[in-house]
Amino acid sequence: MIRKSLLLGIAALMALGVFALSGDTARAVTGVGSMTAMSIDMDPTGNTNTSVGTIEDCVQAAAGATVTVNIVAQGIPVGYEMIAFISIIGMDDTVLSVGSVDDSNLIGAAAGSSPISGSESPPDSDGSPATFNVSAADTGPIPGSSESGDGILAILGIDINAAAADGLYSLVLSDSGHADTGGINTWEPNVYNHGAIAVGAEVCPTFVQGDVDCNGAVNSVDSLKILRRNAGLPVAQNDPCDDIGTGTPIMGDVDCGGTVTSVDSLKILRHNAGLPVTQIGPEPDACPNIGT
Repeated sequence: MIRKSLLLGIAALMALGVFALSGDTARAVTGVGSMTAMSIDMDPTGNTNTSVGTIEDCVQAAAGATVTVNIVAQGIPVGYEMIAFISIIGMDDTVLSVGSVDDSNLIGAAAGSSPISGSESPPDSDGSPATFNVSAADTGPIPGSSESGDGILAILGIDINAAAADGLYSLVLSDSGHADTGGINTWEPNVYNHGAIAVGAEVCPTFVQGDVDCNGAVNSVDSLKILRRNAGLPVAQNDPCDDIGTGTPIMGDVDCGGTVTSVDSLKILRHNAGLPVTQIGPEPDACPNIGT
């Protein structure tokens, strides 16, 4: 009964959107217990409650349509298994709204799980119409009811306003994370991967190796942005572009070396000067050439 009451309290905090703001013991932090990434996957193909396929960051749709998307977790660590989670999604509420939500997927996957929903009731009702809060907690016994690894956190139906103008509309995750089996330790993802819907005649951006700010061109600005990021300076990105150093593949890792360094910046400059550039991993023919 004590455990169930605690989890009901966590779920209530999640539904109120104060999961990451409720004091030192409940503040979500990144660290050893963090999942590798929380993502909005715009194409659910290949995802299950306990596995994640290829993550797509954009989908094209018509005004008036409903798009099914997944919020997915990757790399919830063993030893910091999930007993509750929250995902806060920002969107343009004049165009997009959440019409349906199923939050009982990964959190209900383990034997003995008994998930309870803390999500808002669609459409938005929390007084902050630009966000929608998805959350759930598991009241099942420990051990046996908590989850690690990968899987679907929630399945959402996103409704597009029938009068929506053609354009690219973002879905942005923030202030999200999971509570582990201790009940008071909460962990923010190491990486957020956002999503977008291209409505009408708008098309999803095409990824070009080296175009680290997703503006459609590879130039010295991309090189500079890598240097600014590595110096800890702010870097402006174009939605739905992943922040430099995040995403799959890693944004800014133009030679596929596994990290974003000044060498990546230099290779962009060499490409723009017409000089040869060597890609280093994971295989020479598996890393796209800059500009392709």
